[in-house]
Amino acid sequence: MKKNSMLCSKIKIKNRSKSDPSVSSQTTLNVQIDSINNSINGSSVSSNRNVNSVRLPKLQIDKYFGDPCLWLEFWNKFQNSIDKNETLTKIDKYSYLKSLLGGVAGNVVNSFALSDENYDNALILLKERFGREEILVHAHMSKLLNIYPVKDSNNVIGLRKLCDICVKYKLEV
Repeated sequence: MKKNSMLCSKIKIKNRSKSDPSVSSQTTLNVQIDSINNSINGSSVSSNRNVNSVRLPKLQIDKYFGDPCLWLEFWNKFQNSIDKNETLTKIDKYSYLKSLLGGVAGNVVNSFALSDENYDNALILLKERFGREEILVHAHMSKLLNIYPVKDSNNVIGLRKLCDICVKYKLEV
C-alpha cells in the first residue's frame, strides 16, 4: 500500500517537474526523505521484536528466616518482583510472602488469615520487626566487629576477603 502511494507521488512529481525544475528537486528530496523514514520505522519495529523475545532467567528470591543482615536483600527482591506487581492481587502477594518466610520471620505472619487487609498488616509487622534502621545498623556492626582478623599483611587472599566483607556491610548499612 505504501509503495503504491509512493509510486503515484513519484509519477505526479515527474509530471510537475517537466514544467518547473525547482519543484523537481524539492519533491524528489521529499520522496527520498519519506523513503528513508519508512525504512527506519520498519527496521525499528523488527529490532523491538528482537528485544522483546529475549528470555531472562527467573528471579530467585531466597526464603527469609529473620536474619536482619539479609532483610534488605530479601525486601528489595520481594518488593520489586511481587509487591509492586500490579497484576497480582493482595491475596496472591500474601501467598507469595508466606511461602518465602520461614523460622522467626514466618512466625510473624503465620497467625494471620489470608486476606487483603492482612497482607498490609503482615508487611507492617515484618518491617517493624526486621527492617528498622537501628536493628539493621546493630546487626551489621556486630558482623563487622566479629570479622576474623587478618594477621599477616602479606596474606593477599585474606585481605581481599576482609575488604569484600567490609564493603558489603558498608553498602548494606
